[in-house]
Amino acid sequence: MDDRVLMTMWPTPADASSRFYDSNLRSAVGLLIAIATDRRSRGSGRPPGQPQAEWRAVLVLALAALEAGLVDVGLAAHHHRVSSRCDALGDGAATEDELTRARGRLLSSLPLSAPNAQKIENFMLSQFGVLPSRIVVPPVAHFTARRKREALGGAGSGTKASFRGGWDELATRLDAIQYLRNAIVHADSRKLTTIPGAASSLPENVQDSIWARQKDGNWSLQMPHAVTAVRTAVAVFNTVADTLYAAAGLDESAQAVLRRPDEVVPFDD
Repeated sequence: MDDRVLMTMWPTPADASSRFYDSNLRSAVGLLIAIATDRRSRGSGRPPGQPQAEWRAVLVLALAALEAGLVDVGLAAHHHRVSSRCDALGDGAATEDELTRARGRLLSSLPLSAPNAQKIENFMLSQFGVLPSRIVVPPVAHFTARRKREALGGAGSGTKASFRGGWDELATRLDAIQYLRNAIVHADSRKLTTIPGAASSLPENVQDSIWARQKDGNWSLQMPHAVTAVRTAVAVFNTVADTLYAAAGLDESAQAVLRRPDEVVPFDD
């Protein structure tokens, strides 16, 4: 089989990372930077409209990028596992057939559309035997969130807040972002005016990095929350990649291709 076709079907860890950071995320990061630059240049002279719609688009694009990235991570880890097993049996001729069958089984069982924590945990457990309690957030997944508590006038870049937590907190952040994504995509009037119950139990400093509260108590997405959403997507990608590559028996070079969220999603004060 042509090497280029094989790379497309079975990405390596380096391929998966490159596609996610440089291709899948390009729309979300590009839109975020373009909007932020435009609004800063306009200042108070920006035109009237619905600025929240722009930040909502960034969040939706970030989750779509994460979905594509997680599929590539699963394929890269599965390819290594199957290839290693066939090599150990000394039956190189059977490798391609086994990989083809394995790829079909894997893709048919990927419950990662608009990913949330439960979908990711189910996939990691069913396909790789990784219990949720064994998911470890590596240092390369730590990032700087942005906080803004109240949705008062002006975009505002918010204040910095470091994320150094474990999977439980990162998972809850992801679930909140997925909830907001579903509300936006489906134009769900109930969700568009209601904070998700699980996410509303987060510490206030975490809530402030995912949404701001309006005077009427509803949620609002602004510049700081868009930045946090994209960086959260990178943190989840890095966490899943690091965990699955280790579970599949890949050496540390697989983790070395991961890049920190703050590097992938640059944002200046």
